[in-house]
Amino acid sequence: MTRLPALPFRPARPLCAVLPLLVLLASACSREAPTAVPPTPVLVAAAQPAPLGGQVFSGEVRARREADLAFRIAGKLAIRLVDPGSRVKPGDVLARLDPEDVRLSAAAARAQTAQAEADLKLAQADIARNRALRAQNFISQAALDQKQAAYDAAVARVEASRAQAAVAGNQSGYAALVADVPGVVTQYYAEQGQVVSAGQAVVRLAPDGDKDVVIAASESQVGAFKVGEPVLVSLWARPQPLIPGEVREIAPAGEAASRTFVVKVRLKPAKADESAVLLGMTATVLVGGARDDGAVLVPPGALVRSGGNEVVWVVAAPAAAAGQSARAEARPVQVRQYREDGVVVSGQVRPGDWVVSHGGHKLLPGQTVRPASLPGEAPVALTAATAPAAGSAK
Repeated sequence: MTRLPALPFRPARPLCAVLPLLVLLASACSREAPTAVPPTPVLVAAAQPAPLGGQVFSGEVRARREADLAFRIAGKLAIRLVDPGSRVKPGDVLARLDPEDVRLSAAAARAQTAQAEADLKLAQADIARNRALRAQNFISQAALDQKQAAYDAAVARVEASRAQAAVAGNQSGYAALVADVPGVVTQYYAEQGQVVSAGQAVVRLAPDGDKDVVIAASESQVGAFKVGEPVLVSLWARPQPLIPGEVREIAPAGEAASRTFVVKVRLKPAKADESAVLLGMTATVLVGGARDDGAVLVPPGALVRSGGNEVVWVVAAPAAAAGQSARAEARPVQVRQYREDGVVVSGQVRPGDWVVSHGGHKLLPGQTVRPASLPGEAPVALTAATAPAAGSAK
């Protein structure tokens, strides 16, 4: 019988020594390639030159004079020909009433006039006969006086009926509501098919001309205004350039519902800026301030703390204008004034710099951002870049 050669004995490795090797092999097999961090979306806005000092109030652009137009007669509104924002000129028809009732009233007035004129002819013939009879003493003077009174009454009825017919004819024209001055329709109060009374407002018309910024000032704020005081006005849709203004009117009594005082500021825009001031725009009025070239106004959300200091993140202007990814840079600033419309700062931020208005608290040095902007806070290039292309799928 053949014997097999004896193999050398090797003790098995302990399990605790093999497990780490298996874990390393498994992790090496499952390791993925590192992925690039996508740019962080942020909102940007342009830093604006900031007048320092004084107080800031928000208001609304309105026409200096507004008129609520109404029909002179009652009736059913047949058609309304204008909408808010419609421009009108003198003679344009704004609305019409159902003309049927007016037409019938005019016809009835004409019929009454014809009846009164027929009665007058009869009274004329009667008084002529009675005068001849009285001349021959066939009737008494008292009988002639009665015929004379009947004739005078017939004459009066004819005059009254003719006046009523003229009024009815005028009311036929009152069935159309006509603009008497050029302007813009800002509001309407009645719809087609609604029955309106005489004098009930149907549309509000703002005539062309001067515009005001209307402010609701509280009891503690109304003392900051003085009639005739010059102010500076900034439009939310177009912050620059600042528009000069003047305090025109301060309400002598507060409104019962809101407990505020209405203050009206007359706008004095340059000729080239008049078309940019539209009714209903939001405006910011600075009272008692003076311009400081070293200060800029940034949105409240642009001011963040980094490393114990106040900083503002700034995006390069070309990237912000094109809506492309770029790196944001943190620039230290000093807070000069907290205002209702933002924060006035000075430092390494200049007017026109595009600052991160929302999302700056999440940024780190060297981080890539993708800028976007709210309407009215972006240049034309950024608005066009972020808008969907024509014909793209919705």
